[in-house]
Amino acid sequence: MIPEMLHSVGAGRSTRPATLKLSLLAAALVLLAAPRAEAQFDSGGYTSADTPEARAHQTKLEKDRAIREGILKKDALSAPIPELQVFAAVRLAETYTSNAAGSTGGNSSYDLYTQPSIHLGALEQSQRLTASLNYTLMGQYHARDHDLDQLTHRLNAMANAELLEQTLFLDAQAYAAPQALTRAGTLTAADGTPTNNNYRNVYSYAVRPTLMHQFGSAVETDLWFSQSGVYFVTPSSANTTPLPGFFRPPTNSNSSAAGVRIAGLEDFVRLQWSLNASASNTQQSNHNSQKVRSATANLSYAVTSSIAVIGTGGYQIYHSSFLLNKDLDGPTLLGGLKFTPSPNFYFYVQAGTQSNFPTYIGQLSWKVTPLTTVTASANDRVSTPQQGLAGALQGLGSTGIPSGPTDNPPTSQPGSATGGGLLSDGLSLDNSIYRYREFNADITRGSERTQYGLSVFATLRDRLNDIPGVFLETHEKNYGVRATLTHKLRPDLTGGLSFSASKANEFNGKDTILEGDANLAYAASQTLSFFVNTSVLHRNSDNLVGFSNGNLTDVRVTVGVSKSF
Repeated sequence: MIPEMLHSVGAGRSTRPATLKLSLLAAALVLLAAPRAEAQFDSGGYTSADTPEARAHQTKLEKDRAIREGILKKDALSAPIPELQVFAAVRLAETYTSNAAGSTGGNSSYDLYTQPSIHLGALEQSQRLTASLNYTLMGQYHARDHDLDQLTHRLNAMANAELLEQTLFLDAQAYAAPQALTRAGTLTAADGTPTNNNYRNVYSYAVRPTLMHQFGSAVETDLWFSQSGVYFVTPSSANTTPLPGFFRPPTNSNSSAAGVRIAGLEDFVRLQWSLNASASNTQQSNHNSQKVRSATANLSYAVTSSIAVIGTGGYQIYHSSFLLNKDLDGPTLLGGLKFTPSPNFYFYVQAGTQSNFPTYIGQLSWKVTPLTTVTASANDRVSTPQQGLAGALQGLGSTGIPSGPTDNPPTSQPGSATGGGLLSDGLSLDNSIYRYREFNADITRGSERTQYGLSVFATLRDRLNDIPGVFLETHEKNYGVRATLTHKLRPDLTGGLSFSASKANEFNGKDTILEGDANLAYAASQTLSFFVNTSVLHRNSDNLVGFSNGNLTDVRVTVGVSKSF
């Protein structure tokens, strides 16, 4: 919800500029969970999200992005805002669906359902605490098939506290939302409507205290501990459409991790360095477990003011209760270069070996013009889908500004195959261990009235454990493109379009998913708005083992009204 459309409750003492406070809140949402087995170059110095300097850098990045996305204006006034702000809104919507249960083939049936919802939000900002709460309770009452009636919860809450000045920090986050298990099962065109057994209600949390100390301008040390969990609950409205017997839905997962980091500061001019050690234990409720122990050193030597030679070396031990088809214990040896000719351009690339795999990673961030930004990344990691989901959930809502029911209905995330809550990699969420190679490239352009976005994505996934009694190809892939457009037609009228196309090879077959959204929102007043949204999903699948093949189409049209208080 746009803040100026809401009424604030509470008094405040702070006189910091509104723009700075909003961007600080955005930066504070950077929360690190248990580390994944993934190579990520650490340039040394202030790279931890728990240091004031890194937060200031992240604040600038989030502020620039908020301006591009139209959340903040460049000429935002420096008026004081209350430390505590409370938001509330109610929404009532009516939706038509051509395929209420997301069925494949000719089994689809239309329905109408009513969606009442309430939204509560809060922002707390003081000198040492930044916290936000964003909660929505939504009901669905179907006119024809009452087996699909349901209540859904959406929660995105975070807190970042500086318990001791520049010494002890505490980060925490909680999340809840519906999630699709696989793009091969039954799907719906609307985000967050778990109408079948292919969906789960997902609950996640993470807590991380960090103890930091600086020895003058020479060395910084970070000592941290994290505890996180991901839990899956079958929705009460799920129908009897079965999943294949060999498919193992994800089980609840809890992770504990601890680590230490020592890094050089500004006394080291040309040579930047850091030493890292961590240990993590992950337990699933089906008695599966993973233990990771790693130690790495990162070096960066500036050959010139814009070119640096970088390297990462270390060793990792990976133990799992699964019988793996690949030994993951081994050295981490990566080398490459970093190129930063200006503050608007950052690029690094590394190649080598990790987890006994050839590894290539990199990142690009290029601010082509004040309105246009290009980003790209290549990652290589080993993890369970539960660990990947926990990391993805903690990246949502990164603007830190509560979005209430007056917003347009949410569309799918960049890189997602559909609007149905799939993971960003678009592949199944099950109970195995995988090696992920992920590639993303994004172009964004924004002005005060119009924002464009174009994303290209690909995920290559190799299962590292066998499924007894079932022959499935261990190599899977998903790739596609997504485009978005948002335009303010008038000060009180905003429209948006999005389209995504993706292909996947999974379960010994293949599928193609096309998804499009169009929405329009009219602000009748500061507290009253009307909206209409149309979502279309079409999937075609062939030769999938255990799943229904053929065509799936769902068209959903939603009209509604929202009132904020």
